[in-house]
Amino acid sequence: MSTNSGPTLLNSTRSRFYQNLFTPTANGEKIIADIGKLKSCYGYDITAVVMLFQKYGLSGRVELESKSGQINAVVFHEGAIQFIELADSDTRIGTLLVNHRLITQQQLELALKEQTGVPIGAYLVQRGIINKEQIGSVLLTQSRTRLSKMISEEQFAIRIKESNTKIKSSELNVAQFNLLVHDWILSKFSAEWLNAHYLEYYNYTVTVNFSNFSPADVQKFSVFSLFNVDNFLEIIDTQKISDLALLFENNKNLFKALHFLMLLKWIQIEPSREADTYDLKIKHIYKLIMNKTGLDLAYWLSLITKQDANNIETIYEELQRTFLGPETLTNEFKLEIDKKVLNLLINFRNIKNTLPVTEAAEEKKAAPAAVVDVKPIKALLLAERYTEALALVKKHKNSIASVAGLQLYSAWAHLGLSLFKGTQISMGTLEKEFLNVLPEDMTTADYHYVNYLLLKVKKQDSQANAALKRATDQDGRIKEYPQSKGLFGWF
Repeated sequence: MSTNSGPTLLNSTRSRFYQNLFTPTANGEKIIADIGKLKSCYGYDITAVVMLFQKYGLSGRVELESKSGQINAVVFHEGAIQFIELADSDTRIGTLLVNHRLITQQQLELALKEQTGVPIGAYLVQRGIINKEQIGSVLLTQSRTRLSKMISEEQFAIRIKESNTKIKSSELNVAQFNLLVHDWILSKFSAEWLNAHYLEYYNYTVTVNFSNFSPADVQKFSVFSLFNVDNFLEIIDTQKISDLALLFENNKNLFKALHFLMLLKWIQIEPSREADTYDLKIKHIYKLIMNKTGLDLAYWLSLITKQDANNIETIYEELQRTFLGPETLTNEFKLEIDKKVLNLLINFRNIKNTLPVTEAAEEKKAAPAAVVDVKPIKALLLAERYTEALALVKKHKNSIASVAGLQLYSAWAHLGLSLFKGTQISMGTLEKEFLNVLPEDMTTADYHYVNYLLLKVKKQDSQANAALKRATDQDGRIKEYPQSKGLFGWF
């Protein structure tokens, strides 16, 4: 199925704001305007705000108001952080100096009484109680600690105000901030927030800006050690987000790495120039919002999207009931994913229902699919002759995308070779085989059986049991399949 829509940029306010990180035409005025349009943001978004102010040398006061009414702020002058305001007594300079044993509590109390018109740190330096290096170190600790306390899943109202302040009390430079961002993403950013954030970019392509860094730069950051590959940046270059989500075993680590690279401008994320088909977009949704274990979702999305496309309420209810669950009502991030998937389905409904008449006519005129007898292939699979079955599938490779059963039996053959014959086949390959199964095969007993085998190998017992029940409910003979007997004591 083809559409007449080309690649377009996302139009949500948060997406437009983040696009400033990798859009060459961004400028200070546009960035200020886009931040102003946000109105609210997550604590995690502060990292991007700081980096944009640094990159474009912007001045201003960024205020963040919590739901309780507490106002924190980061003040910039020409891209440099001047100071950070946080309603937190633990990070006051005097308290930090005492905690670092640079002064005593008595010295602090005396200085607070005597000091007039100058910051407490400057007063203590003037009196010779501490030196400039000591106050500089404590100011750096204050900046790190205050920013770190802001980085959270909490939502804030965000405002930009003019500021000409040039009194600098922060020693945090760009290189130090980048190291902080790296550590925050690894330790503080939640998987749910990252999933929700990158769901919007499922059809975007990653381009690595190799000229922006050196091999020595890569060695500084441990985020790359999350992957058992030496050429992570080469692997992700020119790949879609959805394809990377399928390729890498741990989506949480993948999105952490992508987010860090995007903030440092080491990668750009741009809309793919390929127009997705309706069915391919459904696969992209599946690949992005679920880790490798959620294969049942492909089946349910297939069923959902075959309902009356105009009855979106039914689609929504089925979506929640089937794979999001009632916990979405209390989980903010899952609810956000819930809404985004629903919006995507609504958009796809519109695409499907508004195909140009000429395109619809062309599809009806398309040549009929080739006639292929797949029964001999299944017979070979049941006889555990997987190599022969795969060879027979390959004879019909030109029809594999149009003839029901061929891709499913290809996945079955690969899984059989891996499980029962000791052939080394990566789980990523097995899952790709399964994901390419035609939608019309997703309601068959054999589909659920192959799904069951794959899930059982991955030790996803509850999902595997659900797939097995669907398989045996449809065809009780599946219990007699030779591969079902004795391997892991499944039956």
